[in-house]
Amino acid sequence: FKDKEVSINTIRKFNINFVYYLKKIMDKLEVGEEEVFGCVEVPVEYVVRLEFLDDVVSWLAKACMQIANIRLSRTVRCENREEIKRAIEYVERHYMDDINLETISEYINLSPAYFSRLFKKLTGQNFIEYLNRFRISKALELLKTTDMKVYEVANYVGIDNYRYFSKLFKEVTGITPQHIKKLNAKDKDKI
Repeated sequence: FKDKEVSINTIRKFNINFVYYLKKIMDKLEVGEEEVFGCVEVPVEYVVRLEFLDDVVSWLAKACMQIANIRLSRTVRCENREEIKRAIEYVERHYMDDINLETISEYINLSPAYFSRLFKKLTGQNFIEYLNRFRISKALELLKTTDMKVYEVANYVGIDNYRYFSKLFKEVTGITPQHIKKLNAKDKDKI
């Protein structure tokens, strides 16, 4: 939007559509607005009043990450299958290591094909998708709370390819890791 100098009305229309898209996802997850948006006010009315593009991006990114975290926490509830619980616990402890489908299936003593099908059936996402989302959620925390450079964060969370990390981060959060660093720098300047 910044590069193309899009009008504020066009941005507002996009935001409204995006909020409705998020609400569809929330309906599927059976999640309330307050749990995701953190306000009792109608999200569409709130987002329309935001005047600066950085505020809009930040607000929408937070909402997307909240939805991702809710979905992630529900994944953990797959405790009726001990193997899946152990796999999730392993990811939480070793996400920064070189993990793949073979590593995790060997750890829980299941074949990679069976583990992959079971994980998808119980969580609604494949294992690598889950691992990547978990890593990106950790990366987001680090970008917000540390002075680490983006490539350092990428390496820390187990993704040694900087370009792949940036692409994946944007796919998951909707914004670039560099943008998060800029927003945090602005926040620190205000203090």
